Amino acid sequence: AADAVPEILVVNSYHRGYSWSDEVESGLRERLASSGRAIELSVEYLDSRRFTDPSLAEALVQVLAAKYDSYPPDLVIVSDNAAFDFALRYRERLFPDRPLVFCGYNNFRPAVLNGISGVTGVNEEIDMAATVELALRVQPDTRTLAFITSTGEASSRRIAEIAAAEVLPRYRDRFEVVEIKDASMAEIGEQLARLPKNTVVFLAGQTRDQGPGRALTPEENGRLISAASPFPVYTFWDFHLNTGVLGGHVLTGADQGRAAADLALRILAGTPIADLPVVMTSPAQDIFDERVLKRFGIAPEHLPPASVIINRPDSAWVRYRGLILGIS
Repeated sequence: AADAVPEILVVNSYHRGYSWSDEVESGLRERLASSGRAIELSVEYLDSRRFTDPSLAEALVQVLAAKYDSYPPDLVIVSDNAAFDFALRYRERLFPDRPLVFCGYNNFRPAVLNGISGVTGVNEEIDMAATVELALRVQPDTRTLAFITSTGEASSRRIAEIAAAEVLPRYRDRFEVVEIKDASMAEIGEQLARLPKNTVVFLAGQTRDQGPGRALTPEENGRLISAASPFPVYTFWDFHLNTGVLGGHVLTGADQGRAAADLALRILAGTPIADLPVVMTSPAQDIFDERVLKRFGIAPEHLPPASVIINRPDSAWVRYRGLILGIS
């Protein structure tokens, strides 16, 4: 019927309580709600970070088929790579001919969609050089750039490759550039302790250490590395905020969710998905933590004018309400 409420199915790679995808979902819900359109939203969690056994996918497919065969969504939104891969692999069985919108896809390349129609979305790609330039602007006396990278998972490996090919070489002639790769916390602490005082650290990967029977969360990584670093630590993602990092030119989950919702709303309003190219430039914001600025004696006037400052006693709530709500 013409007045039927459209149904959107969100397939989330992770689990409730994982800060990145919670933020994606809150940005998505916020933008859909503010559109004024009545929309039925269903969310399914693959929980792929905590449970990595590939045989679980088939069981999930059976459950989803049982639910959605008689209740097919009008549009599917997938958040992060695991959900994208899952949705494409089982698309014919679960939601044939439905438009698919992705977000949080790490380092998307158009070739991924060769021969596949009815898909668009939002690239999630850090602008590493933008954060390095930001750090140099905030701390102009910097002499040494230290990058923490890792290759344990596909997206980290890709970031390490981009750093090695495109970013580190750009700064080697003007700065001492150090890469600490696939290191344990003990090794990271030792290597950082040996660096001279005008050093800044870029958190672009994970420590090699594991948590209790599982991978460490990004928050745990952020806390461990910030605590071990005698220098300000810059990040590229909002999930490291509030762990002791100074800040950076960061991607936020909420921005990814809002951008995916914008695409979904245009498709539901009648724009052909073929007319909506993938959004290649990831939305990002300059965000800093007031407590860490104070710890390192960095005055807020050294920050770019449009910076967002979190953990300000007075205006943190006003300036960055969504993130505070998401994290709490």
